Amino acid sequence: MFLLIFSIAIYVRDAGVAGSNPATRPGEICVRGPMVVREYADADGWCSRGDLMSVDGEGYLTYRGRQDRMINTGYHIYPQEIEAVVAGIPGVDEVRVLGEPNKEWGQTVVDGLQLASESRAFRSLK
Repeated sequence: MFLLIFSIAIYVRDAGVAGSNPATRPGEICVRGPMVVREYADADGWCSRGDLMSVDGEGYLTYRGRQDRMINTGYHIYPQEIEAVVAGIPGVDEVRVLGEPNKEWGQTVVDGLQLASESRAFRSLK
């Protein structure tokens, strides 16, 4: 999908797949316009930003995070989405999802938690 905002064209393409366009799944945002430095642009003038966005049916953009946090396990896993779900579990104070190297899959998802001291899960660990 292309959007034009004050002489800036925005293109959301499937992460890592040039030329394809996601509907509602996250894709990498690319920009083209007078502010793009030629050395950072591809042959067509598009500058990849490394940010992930999705575009809904009405053309609204939703920020999904940074591409460099993407974990590749054969599927593209976005840690921010997992963190949001786990953070909603009662008793979880903080959560961080990372990718650890894995010979078979490329990366394995690893989840680190900080439990609230008053949570039942924390008390059972003592």
